[in-house]
Amino acid sequence: MKKRKLPLVSIVVPTYNNEDTIETTLLSLTKQTHPAKEIIVVYDEGSTDNTKQILIKTSHNFPQLIRVISTSHIGRSAARNLGWKKSNGEILFFADADDIYNEDYLEKAVECLQSNLQFGGVTVTGAYLKLESTFVTECMDVHGKIQRKLFNKGKIKLDWAWVYTRETIEKVGGFDEKLSQAEDKDLYLRVKKAGYSLGIVTGVNWYHTRRGSLQVYIKNSYIGGKRRILFVLKHRKWINLFKGMISFWILLLAFLTSIFFIQLFYVLCLGIVAVLAYKLLVTLKLGWDCVQKKRYLFLFPLFGVIEYLATAIGYTHGITVVCFEKLTGQKIVWSKI
Repeated sequence: MKKRKLPLVSIVVPTYNNEDTIETTLLSLTKQTHPAKEIIVVYDEGSTDNTKQILIKTSHNFPQLIRVISTSHIGRSAARNLGWKKSNGEILFFADADDIYNEDYLEKAVECLQSNLQFGGVTVTGAYLKLESTFVTECMDVHGKIQRKLFNKGKIKLDWAWVYTRETIEKVGGFDEKLSQAEDKDLYLRVKKAGYSLGIVTGVNWYHTRRGSLQVYIKNSYIGGKRRILFVLKHRKWINLFKGMISFWILLLAFLTSIFFIQLFYVLCLGIVAVLAYKLLVTLKLGWDCVQKKRYLFLFPLFGVIEYLATAIGYTHGITVVCFEKLTGQKIVWSKI
């Protein structure tokens, strides 16, 4: 019996200021057990660190496997589109420059993708990898383990994927270049709307590296909320928008009002304590058997509040920019907002 020819997989890796992780990421991709592959790195010339020098060295070590394409600061969605349009593979894998992939990642993804003709893509699950132990990385670890537990129990559904057939990407037009946040979720929704199904490969098949201070995380959450507003409005996720902003505005208005009514201030404080207590009970129930550092279970509700407030302020900024754009007709460059 004739052996089936393995499909060529094009791995597209956009990179911008990733000197700490890009070499490890690329090495994990070169070790993929799926033999038919090419790696296309889309290098953002706006990078201000040593990413370029690392790419030169790594691509020199794997000249037949890694190809580097340079571009101006066009954003990650446009960079991914540039990468896949310059590729040759039947299957496209959009990798991140700060992730580490198991050697059989591609092998599992391709096998799943080929198991059903209706599959246009496949979601491959992973986990966080702490590069250092901080309040942020430990709480993100708690979050990841609880989310994975809920997914395994069928309590939540995944809404993203990074591996697709070329036919699928061509049909939906690739990534929406207006989006610099939630572009993966947008692509996933458009692929499903186009009539494709998506497979799932469970387990820990990759690791998203995490490091950073609380200050950096707050800034990133704020920027994420601000730019995600385009995705929320595009897909009319009004409930998400409501949840993302209403508690913040109620809290803000209540605090302002409590200046004149001290009783309201006490009621507000009791309400906050009650919410945190409820969040703590839920966290302890879900995370006690899967989180090693128990003290971070107690800190996680506080982390959640900080993240929510930063994101809510970002949402508020984002919706303000959208309103300004609509009223004035002035085109906004969202990558600079």
